[in-house]
Amino acid sequence: MITRTLKKIMLITLLSVIGLYAKPMELASVTPPRPVGGFQTVQDRAQYPVQALESRFESNVLLSFRVEKTGTVSHIKIIESGGSHFDKSAINAVMRTEWIPASHNNQNVPIRFELPFKFNVE
Repeated sequence: MITRTLKKIMLITLLSVIGLYAKPMELASVTPPRPVGGFQTVQDRAQYPVQALESRFESNVLLSFRVEKTGTVSHIKIIESGGSHFDKSAINAVMRTEWIPASHNNQNVPIRFELPFKFNVE
């Protein structure tokens, strides 16, 4: 029960961070890519690592990835590692999310995107 409550708190925190800091990395005049269902979808898929939750360990992860013009994700890079368990959780959340590609002049374009994840125990 406590674990489930802590996960919900973590997910709420993650959503607020994603909304504040997500940003496209290329082409200033494009409509940025976005997850189908909004950033809440990515948040819902990021699971706090059980090992870290039990020890109340907190961490941040910053991912960079490319959203292709088809909406697929590729070239994921860890810009700021939070440790292997946190990194894996963030990568899995991005990969399991369906993305709406960026567009420029009504044409889908590939774009590099950064997305932070903040894992806090409150």
